[in-house]
Amino acid sequence: SDVGDTANPKFGVRWVPVGGMTLRASYGRSFRAPYFTELVGAANALYQTLRLPDPRSPTGQSTVLGLFGFRPDLGPEKARSWTAGFDIEPRFAPGVSLSATWFDIAYRDRIASANFDLQNFLVRRDIYGSLIDDTPDPAVVSAYFADPSFSNPLGVTPAQIGAIVDGRTLNLSSATIRGIDFDLAFAHPLAGGRVTLLLGGTRMLKIGSQVTDAAPEQNVVATLGNPVKLRLRGRAGLEIGAFDGGIAVNHVGGYRNLTVTPAEPVCSWTTFDLQLGTRIAALAGARGLRLALSINNIFDRPPPYVRFLTSNSAFGYDPEQASAVGRMAALQAVIAW
Repeated sequence: SDVGDTANPKFGVRWVPVGGMTLRASYGRSFRAPYFTELVGAANALYQTLRLPDPRSPTGQSTVLGLFGFRPDLGPEKARSWTAGFDIEPRFAPGVSLSATWFDIAYRDRIASANFDLQNFLVRRDIYGSLIDDTPDPAVVSAYFADPSFSNPLGVTPAQIGAIVDGRTLNLSSATIRGIDFDLAFAHPLAGGRVTLLLGGTRMLKIGSQVTDAAPEQNVVATLGNPVKLRLRGRAGLEIGAFDGGIAVNHVGGYRNLTVTPAEPVCSWTTFDLQLGTRIAALAGARGLRLALSINNIFDRPPPYVRFLTSNSAFGYDPEQASAVGRMAALQAVIAW
């Protein structure tokens, strides 16, 4: 009731032209009200002084007041989506299946924040101009300085603030996302058991983002803070008697870090996981004991280096695309009765 009423239809069609092949398509609209954790307004706000690169400044930098947290006027986001795809299970190749889905999603008033690119706010005023107040009212600046959520790590005075930049979560203007999801699977009996091969992934074609209404649309696919062009996952598994095992591969494609100047490339990241399991006891009825061993990132591959700067921290990797945990093993015992 806080965000009003909405109707969001979805239509789909499914056609089987020949045995083993299915064609499908769908159209739909969607609506997402802000989560409760996004409606906190100024409850977790942070107002902080910082210096940002600024080509208009004689020193190359300007002292600004950054606003972080959630805008109190946050509203719902809406989307329109199209999909088209196929599923194939050829009769001449038993155990083989292939599916692919093309998708096109257009968001309006998307709930997000632009603070991942904070270092470029003053550099790219053509994009972030509506989030910048270059002539802040001294009374407004003084009010932020007196707020309990204010932090002044630079030790500056209100008179030294040259601009206010809004890095809070808000309803961004729009975003258009296009891509293809695909999955290939093969399963075949082998020596009284079964072998399976799986490969799937997503190929992003476009992420057209408009941070503000006045900003030009930018294709931000494969940039820091956005999905990569190619993400793959694969698995080879074997089941024989009481034993089952498999090895999986995960691949994240390379991308660009545009939040620093000059822009820096980020290497791709490929890791392997191992899973082994066995039933070592089977009692009457459904009772039994199974042991399983899993090792993630078996070669202890470190995440690729990224100079990831935020308003109050600096990372050497991108936590959205990689993990810094490294190799991790787990042993599991499952008792059923």
